[in-house]
Amino acid sequence: METRKAKPITRENFRRYGDFCTIHNTDAFSFGFGRNTVSEFFPDILSFFPALGPLSVSLCSVGIRPMLVDMIECHASTDEMIYIHGGDAVIFAGFTAGDINTDCLEAFYIPEGTLVRINRGVLHGAQYAVDRPITVLVLLPERTFVNDMQYITLEGDDRLELTV
Repeated sequence: METRKAKPITRENFRRYGDFCTIHNTDAFSFGFGRNTVSEFFPDILSFFPALGPLSVSLCSVGIRPMLVDMIECHASTDEMIYIHGGDAVIFAGFTAGDINTDCLEAFYIPEGTLVRINRGVLHGAQYAVDRPITVLVLLPERTFVNDMQYITLEGDDRLELTV
């Protein structure tokens, strides 16, 4: 079984897979209404390209577990948005032109309070809590997991271990 170390997410190293922003650092946003008042509004901080149809919000409760990639998924028609709440997380992403496996995957360390867009066509999967249980908010079109999800499960040495 291979091991892959998670690197801190940056615009440069994640750009090919999607985009992200840290919600807690509003100083980083270049535009906003009501700056420095009790009600600031920052529009359009991260774009999202869903497939047609109603959007749905899902929640994942993620406890501490071994960081073993045993399932890889991909959506052909929609982006996926995730928000990490309650602690830091590790995610993975990659591309392949052939068989789906762990060879192409990169691991990323995601700070708490980060909103991540994963582009359509990007291999990805479950999130892993770093040091305490977290909640992950997932934004996708309704029924994506039935209508637009290709996935494989991995066993034994075909799995990938992620580290921080």
